[in-house]
Order: sequence, then structure tokens, then C-alpha cells
Amino acid sequence: MRFIDLFAGCGGLSLGLTKAGWKGVFAVEESEDAFKTFSHNFNKKNDLKFDWPKWLPQQAISTVELLEEYSDELIHLVEESHLSARLTLAKLGIPRTTFYRPLSGISDALPVNGI
Repeated sequence: MRFIDLFAGCGGLSLGLTKAGWKGVFAVEESEDAFKTFSHNFNKKNDLKFDWPKWLPQQAISTVELLEEYSDELIHLVEESHLSARLTLAKLGIPRTTFYRPLSGISDALPVNGI
């Protein structure tokens, strides 16, 4: 499994996921100090390295800046991930609909005049 760590701080969640066998793609943290610590912990050690995309600088950045400056690249990354997930499900013989619930009937449960 692969993950992106949003609001990464110094990397506690990333450490747990990495130790559980997941692979980090990149992390988003706007605090310069926290990102320096994160970078030291994850981008300098071989067993904890992320597969950081070339298009994203390894520096402190906010989620707003990430979305404003790299939206096209993020869309492409998500599309690649979905394709990979679809191919994996297909190879395992698991229908994609296994993970989706139909939304029919939801409008009946909502009040007519809003909340």
C-alpha cells in the first residue's frame, strides 16, 4: 500500500505506516521546523525513504499551496493510483462494486427543509 501524509508534522503517522510495510509517496507539512525534522527522519534514511515525485520540491508547503500549485500533477497521481487499484482488484477477481454502497434511498432519509 502507498500513502501520502497530510499534516505530517515530524512524521509519527508515516513512521507507523512505514513500519507496517506501507510505502510513502510524499508528505505535506507547512511548518519549516517540523518539515526539517520529517525530512531528516524519512528522506535521509534508506529504510524510511519516500518515493517523492520529481515535480514536488522536498520542502515545507501547506495543503492550500499544494492544491493551488500542483493540482494537475496531483490529478495525474490519483489517476495512476486508481488505475493500479483497479488492475489489482481485477487480478484478484474482486468486483470494484464491492467497495461502494449504492446511494439510493439517501434522499428519503434527509429532511425536506434541510437540517
